Amino acid sequence: MRTLVLAALSLTLLSAHAQQESDVAVAEKAAKVAADEAATAEQKARDAKAALDKLKSDAAVAQAKTDAAVKADAAAARKKADEAKQAADAAETVAKVKEKAAGVDTEKFWENWGVGLAVSTKLGRRGDAIEEAQLVNGVIRVSSERDVVPRLMLERHWYFKTEWTDKNPHFRQGIFVGASLLGDKKLMDAVSLGWLVAFRPNTGDKVTHNLGIGLSVEPYSRVLGDGLEANKPLPTGETAIRYKEKNRMAVVVFYTFTPN
Repeated sequence: MRTLVLAALSLTLLSAHAQQESDVAVAEKAAKVAADEAATAEQKARDAKAALDKLKSDAAVAQAKTDAAVKADAAAARKKADEAKQAADAAETVAKVKEKAAGVDTEKFWENWGVGLAVSTKLGRRGDAIEEAQLVNGVIRVSSERDVVPRLMLERHWYFKTEWTDKNPHFRQGIFVGASLLGDKKLMDAVSLGWLVAFRPNTGDKVTHNLGIGLSVEPYSRVLGDGLEANKPLPTGETAIRYKEKNRMAVVVFYTFTPN
């Protein structure tokens, strides 16, 4: 009997141990399944975060492109507005110039201008301009001077009276300011001021003739340098002739004509 009891007890213990092992296996399997599900959930979370980050990046890029496009459109609009304003300003300027030009009497305007030939000569004893000097046995000898200088002249004149004299030839008097042009050194190499007489040989002539006399300033006249004198030797220590440019006062006479 004791043996049967021990056998039954043994069977009971073995059955309980087997059940325990089975429960452990089930629990381990359940734990593994839970771990797998947790890993899957974690991976899905990472994928979701990556997708969200990509969406944010794409949104930022899209916003940057939108901002750039808006700025470019705004810049293009400002440029067009500026061009339109410049065109409008230019058109307004042209319109004003045309309006002024329409109000100018060209015949009256050119009536006060003359172009022709002027001749100037020195004023005073030391007014000659030197073109060339040479050293002869150590003495300065002037070989070429400019006492009388012809030039092309453009002058602006103002008449004392607006009407011509009644009889042929018709006369008027006035003053002038002139510029001598196309000199050998500068485009304008002398300015002058003085008195003129204008005349027309016959009534209805289309050209006015002007004769004038005045004083001229010639700023580019070449003379011997400081310390050098003609017909005298060079100063001690110098070996060559020096020149300088200075203002020369001269008397100018001219003839100009005015087309009417």
